[in-house]
Amino acid sequence: TSRLLGPADATIDVAVVDTPGQSLNPDLLTAQLHNDQLPFDLDATVDQSSVRELALPAGSAAEADVRTPDGRAGEVVIMPAAERTYGLLFMNAGSTEAKADFASILSSLRD
Repeated sequence: TSRLLGPADATIDVAVVDTPGQSLNPDLLTAQLHNDQLPFDLDATVDQSSVRELALPAGSAAEADVRTPDGRAGEVVIMPAAERTYGLLFMNAGSTEAKADFASILSSLRD
């Protein structure tokens, strides 16, 4: 896992999990979010009512709102790719600038 630091103490943790031979489509990843069965550790609780599919230039992904044990809010995005699954845990630290930056980062992801 790698951590990127943003404005106002916002962070993005990036996890890459090799998933050779597995077909992880967005529907399966959305179901995994609903069942807390992610392909990587997530130190946050998924808001089950917020699980949704997300269309990105790089392909479809699953996204949900999360909250850490200490009450910080954020989002998790899980995106399948050839032989890998990428997980992004974004903690916004209450920053509207960081939220806009994260949306821009997601919209810039390419295959």
